[in-house]
Amino acid sequence: MEHDDPVYRMTTRLNRIALVVFAIAALCLGPDAEGWRFAGLGSMAGLFVVPEFLRLSRREPPWWLLGPMVLIAPMVCAGVTGGVQSPFLVAYVPIAVITGYVLGKGSLPVVLGAALVIWGFLSLHVWWRPAGMIPAMLGAPLPTSGAVFWATAVTTFVIAGNRMARHVRDQLHAEQARLLGVRRSATEAMARGKADLVALSGAIAHELKNPLTAVLSLLSFRHGQAADGGDEREQLGVALAQLDRMRARLETLLDLARPADALTREVVALGPVIDEVLDAHGAMAAELGVRFAARRGDARAPVDRRKLSQVVANLVQNALQACADGGRVEVALSATADDAIVEVFDDGQGLPDGSVERLFRPGVTHRAGGYGIGLTVCRTIVEQHGGRLELARRDGGGSVARLSLPRVMQSAPPAEQAVEED
Repeated sequence: MEHDDPVYRMTTRLNRIALVVFAIAALCLGPDAEGWRFAGLGSMAGLFVVPEFLRLSRREPPWWLLGPMVLIAPMVCAGVTGGVQSPFLVAYVPIAVITGYVLGKGSLPVVLGAALVIWGFLSLHVWWRPAGMIPAMLGAPLPTSGAVFWATAVTTFVIAGNRMARHVRDQLHAEQARLLGVRRSATEAMARGKADLVALSGAIAHELKNPLTAVLSLLSFRHGQAADGGDEREQLGVALAQLDRMRARLETLLDLARPADALTREVVALGPVIDEVLDAHGAMAAELGVRFAARRGDARAPVDRRKLSQVVANLVQNALQACADGGRVEVALSATADDAIVEVFDDGQGLPDGSVERLFRPGVTHRAGGYGIGLTVCRTIVEQHGGRLELARRDGGGSVARLSLPRVMQSAPPAEQAVEED
C-alpha cells in the first residue's frame, strides 16, 4: 500500500532504516556487552516493528507513531553505545539532510530535537558521568574538552547539512517553477498562434466560398449547354472537378474554424454511422485491394452525426491509403463506463519516426500529395465534442487511430474566435 504523501513515505523509509541501524548497533556491541544494552535495542526495535506489522495488515501507521521515531532511533542507539561518544550520534546528520530536503523549514523541529539529544548526552557525560555508559569497545571516556568538541562538531554538521538541503530544495523548486513558467508561456504562445491561424484560414475560406459558388454555378450551366463529346464540355468538366476539390478544401478550413456551438448533437448509435462509412468506402477498398473488417460493439453517444461521419471517413481513408495491396483495415467499436471508443487499425507502413503529435499540426503530413489538414480538423471536431483523438504505432507494423467520445453531453472548450457564415 503506497501512500501519496511524500513526508509519510519519508518517515516510513526512515523507520525501516532504523531497524537496520538497530541490528548494526547490536553487532557492534558484541556478545560480551551488558544485557541492558541489548534490552534497550530490542525493546525499541520491537516498537519500530509495529508500523511494519500494521502495513502487512493493510492499515496505515498513525503519524504520532512514525514522526517521533525519526529522533528516537539514533537516540536509543547512541544511548546504549556510549552516549556523546557513540558513533551512532552522527546518524542525526543524514536525518537532518533528508528531512531538510523533504520538509524545508518544516524540518527545523527535527534539527532542534537532534541538538537537544546531542547536548543532553554531553551534559550526562560532563556532569553526571554514569558508570558503565561507555562500552568497552570505545575505550576510556573522552575528556570534557574532547566531548564538547565532538558534540559541537556533530551539531554543526546537523545544522549545516539541514541548511544546505533546504537551500538545494529551494533552488530546485525555483528552477522547476521557472521551467513550468517557460513551458506555460510557450504553450500559450502556440495556442494563440494556432488560434490565429485557424481564424485566418476560416476567414479566407469564408471570403472565397461565395465567389467560388458563383463560378461553379456558372460553369455547371455552361457544362450543361455544351455539346456532348466536344472539347468544350470535356474542358469544363475538368474545371468543375478541380473547383469542386477546392470547395471541399474550403469546407475543411471552415470546419476547423467553426465554433463548438455550431454542432447539432443528439444521442445516436455509433454502429450504423460506422457501417455507412465502410459502405461508402467499399469501392475504394476494392480498388486498392484492401480488405475491411469490423468488430461491432454497442455504443451510443451525443454527437453531431454528420461531423462524426466526417471524422470516421477521414480516419478510414488514411488507413486505406496506408495499406498495400492485400492489406487489411479493421474498425472496432467498444464502450467503457464513460466513453464510446472507435478504433481504426491498419497493417500498412506505419507512422513516421518522431513524435506522433506532429501529425495533428496543420500542414504536417507524411503522405505524398497530402495537405496536412485532415487530422487537424478531425481532432478539432472531436475536441468540440469533449472527446480525444490519438494515433499510435502497432506492434508488428501499422498504426491505430483511437477516437474516444463521452457518453454523456459535455461542454466543449470555448472557441477563441469564430467565423460567421452567410
